Amino acid sequence: MSAVGRIASTACLAVLFASCTSTMQPPPATWGSLELRETGKAGNLYVRPGAVSRVYRTVLLDPLVITTDKNWFPTRDITTGVIIGTHLVSADEIKYLERSVGSEFRSIFVEELKAGGYRVVDRPAEGTVRVSTALMSVYMNTPAEHSMDKDPYAGSMTLLMDVSDAATGQSLARLVDQERGRFGTLELPNTVVTNDDWRAAVQAWARRLRAILDGLSPSK
Repeated sequence: MSAVGRIASTACLAVLFASCTSTMQPPPATWGSLELRETGKAGNLYVRPGAVSRVYRTVLLDPLVITTDKNWFPTRDITTGVIIGTHLVSADEIKYLERSVGSEFRSIFVEELKAGGYRVVDRPAEGTVRVSTALMSVYMNTPAEHSMDKDPYAGSMTLLMDVSDAATGQSLARLVDQERGRFGTLELPNTVVTNDDWRAAVQAWARRLRAILDGLSPSK
């Protein structure tokens, strides 16, 4: 299954899980063949029960997929920053987000994985995990008439990350975690990838991936 297909097939459940987190309802104990694992950290982590027989040393990172919050109506064209009035985020704007935000998202993940002794590859091989990621229900603050104008709502985004065996497609772990901009400064265009809140969130998720992989391959 493609990255987009894998994300799409789990999107509704991811929204449900994020909703449970925001309303303090307990998340489901299972997600398909995966089981909820208590980690003491934010978000919900699901893993395949039992020992993993294969040691994973290489990682194939699929391109980032982005979906936006249905209540996000930016006043500027996301691709240019030009004020065009309140509007629904277009398909072209989402593609722009996936390219511009996705590039820096990937760079942060690659840096963290390399620091952990993992090698990022373009093609799967023996002992490769495939990591598919999506930023879902993205809501970003955008300046209006001038830089002092702020959206009254804090920026937010929910990560859905699926870790699977690249050779078999078997899902090994899945993480759902929501982050919010602490100062409401997740702004577009272009400034999002240099924003402290955004970078801190992505770096934290990259570290979570590294910890998940370490757990899968204790003898690495």
